Amino acid sequence: MIAKGQLDTELDLKALCEDIIVYESYIKGPGLYLKFEEDGPILTIARSGKYFSSGVKSFEELDSIHKDFSDLMNDLGVVPNNSEVSFEVVNVVTLQDLDIQIELSRLAMSLGMENIEYEPEQFAGLVYKPKISEGTVLIFSSGKVIVTGSKEISDSKKIHKSVESFLQSNI
Repeated sequence: MIAKGQLDTELDLKALCEDIIVYESYIKGPGLYLKFEEDGPILTIARSGKYFSSGVKSFEELDSIHKDFSDLMNDLGVVPNNSEVSFEVVNVVTLQDLDIQIELSRLAMSLGMENIEYEPEQFAGLVYKPKISEGTVLIFSSGKVIVTGSKEISDSKKIHKSVESFLQSNI
């Protein structure tokens, strides 16, 4: 899951990095990277005050990292005390393993060429853009199906269910 936000202030990343006491913080390229715990999600902060989190596995984890980040920014005086730091989910990525082998060239014909991108020389999977949602589906011959581009887990589940149903009746 990926979420983004804005602190509404320009930041001195080097000074901020020196003031931060978390599991890990470092500057690389144009961003400051933070981790609150060893295997936790990463927050990337830009000088403009924009930030995003990646590697979040659930909405509960997202709420937790957002609270930790908001508290840190309040404690450091980056934002006025007790101010809410804005954020929104921009991408949910889900994986399903159907535990079947899929013949992708046959599937491409079944889905219709106008809804898919399939170039096996370029990418090992079939890219499908279902009409039921704004998400994108990556289907692999191993039976793994990845849905990306949704903002809600319920949308991803709906797409997974639709793809699984289609595959069961057409493969």
